[in-house]
Amino acid sequence: MPERRRGGPRPRWPYLKGVPPAADNAKRKRDRGVATFYEVKTDAIALLRAMQEEHERHDPGAPFSEGTRLAPYLAARRAGLDPDTLRYERAVRYLVREGVLVWEERVGTVPGIDFYRFTGSGLELLREA
Repeated sequence: MPERRRGGPRPRWPYLKGVPPAADNAKRKRDRGVATFYEVKTDAIALLRAMQEEHERHDPGAPFSEGTRLAPYLAARRAGLDPDTLRYERAVRYLVREGVLVWEERVGTVPGIDFYRFTGSGLELLREA
């Protein structure tokens, strides 16, 4: 990132207009890790809730339980995340690392979209939040 000069104009990046600040945009270096972890966890929980809402909307008769097949990419916008960003990728990786989602090989129903299986530990994460 270019260094700001005192009193000078702030650098502008027009391609970032309207994009919420990413998790790694903390002001001070020592706060970066804390802000990143907190924001990633918040994004991951929002994504998990959005996937639950999508599942309930598309298949109201089926319970949201262990083994449910989910597509985070399709629910990302509902959670306020752009699925083509690092912020979305970090949220999905957090859910996989915590054991909430397990990646499933491409099923072939929707080209380019990865599906995951929901595990029971995700219900506990939703209850905590």
